[in-house]
Amino acid sequence: MNLHEELIERLARRRSHQLGNLSPAAYAELVLSVREQPEAYVDHDADQAFMQLVAAVDRVMRSREDDDLRDDDAFMEERSNRMARLLHDCEQALAVCPESVHARLLAVLASDKEPDDQLDALLALQRDITPLQEPLEQTDVGDAWLNVFTRGRLRVLA
Repeated sequence: MNLHEELIERLARRRSHQLGNLSPAAYAELVLSVREQPEAYVDHDADQAFMQLVAAVDRVMRSREDDDLRDDDAFMEERSNRMARLLHDCEQALAVCPESVHARLLAVLASDKEPDDQLDALLALQRDITPLQEPLEQTDVGDAWLNVFTRGRLRVLA
């Protein structure tokens, strides 16, 4: 899973939808432009929240680089700090877009609850999300994983 590429695809597809029927060559140019400066294409709260989550996951991944050098206590302390920061980042993303399924899912995972409590929270999230919330989720692409806007819901189900 490459969240950076997923962000670029989200932004390009949303802009392409706004512009109308783009030729394949025009869409390819749009993707290149979005890849070069994604923040210039964020004009929807859901995409702003997703961009914040991409940055948060990047921070988590960078913070894990020295985990194998830590003793058990230092590792657990660092992991606890990492999860607290991720939970805070999810709350900030939810302040931008309360419907962000990705932020809600990561918040449940970062909450570091006991396994049964975490499962209950995931099941509650699954019940809470509506089947089709955003018009771009309704695009018929065959395999639902190919639609970048449905992936949050699919990740909750997975």
